[in-house]
Amino acid sequence: SMLKLEDPASEPGNTETHTWALAAAALMIEVATADQDFDNSELDALLAILSSQFSLTPEQLNALVTNAKQQSLDATSLYQFTRQVNDSCTHEEKFRLVSGMWKVAYADGAVDKYEEHIIRRISDLMHLPHSQYIRAKQEARNP
Repeated sequence: SMLKLEDPASEPGNTETHTWALAAAALMIEVATADQDFDNSELDALLAILSSQFSLTPEQLNALVTNAKQQSLDATSLYQFTRQVNDSCTHEEKFRLVSGMWKVAYADGAVDKYEEHIIRRISDLMHLPHSQYIRAKQEARNP
């Protein structure tokens, strides 16, 4: 269930990038849907964050989000996504990912306890120190 993107040969090592891009997108969608209300402001924030973190065309971005939504629906746990992130991401990339999750959570103007809970769980599964989790939250709240 890898993300099929056009012309994989053009970019060396891009399968790994796309695997973790897909995991990152799925985790953000988990956050965005945690409050049962995935609205357009959250979707816009999600797309902006993903396009800034991964150099993807708009078509690739849409494919990524569609695919990630499906994976998020099919997922039995967050662990399958965080494991991929742990396998391929640096500490800095994990921090950026958690910052992105907070931005998605704040996008609709309010963070609810479900969103907060899921970001906390994801941070823990990615072994991000609590201080970094708090810093990511503060940066997202006061950009």
